[in-house]
Amino acid sequence: MRMQRFDEFEEIGFSLKECQGETLVQRTDEALKKYKQELIKFLHKIVKTLNPSIRRSIKNHVEFLEEDLLRLFYSQKESIARQIYRKVKVSDAVAFEVNKQTFTKQAYASLVNLESQL
Repeated sequence: MRMQRFDEFEEIGFSLKECQGETLVQRTDEALKKYKQELIKFLHKIVKTLNPSIRRSIKNHVEFLEEDLLRLFYSQKESIARQIYRKVKVSDAVAFEVNKQTFTKQAYASLVNLESQL
């Protein structure tokens, strides 16, 4: 562990020597930019190797959830239908549609009447 840290510090020192700039702050900024780029490259490599595994894992999990949800739905199907019926009140929905149809017919008749008057 200490050896790895020493190696990292040594690399930082070499990077600082390679970085251009008149002041230590400028050279440090340059070194940090290089480290950021290298870290991004490293993370992209890790992501590429992990992505297939993660996708498989998520796919398996989704399939498992789908099976469970379908089982739950089929076991509770009647209860769900009763609750929907209570909430929607089918007769009110039918009455609304009939009123909408009547209004549309009346509006159309009014337009035809106005057209004939022009």
